[in-house]
Amino acid sequence: IRVLFQQAAAVVKQEGGDNDLLNRIKTDPYFTPILGQLDALLDPKTFIGRAPQQ
Repeated sequence: IRVLFQQAAAVVKQEGGDNDLLNRIKTDPYFTPILGQLDALLDPKTFIGRAPQQ
């Protein structure tokens, strides 16, 4: 993840491009076993707890 992050950060900082970290993770063969779970793992709703009710 660190290497992919550094590559994505370089694109943003040096080229002014968009942050493509998630795309890099999705296309990296290392993460193939969790591709089916990745969207659920990154769903913001899982991190906000009871904030919407408060």
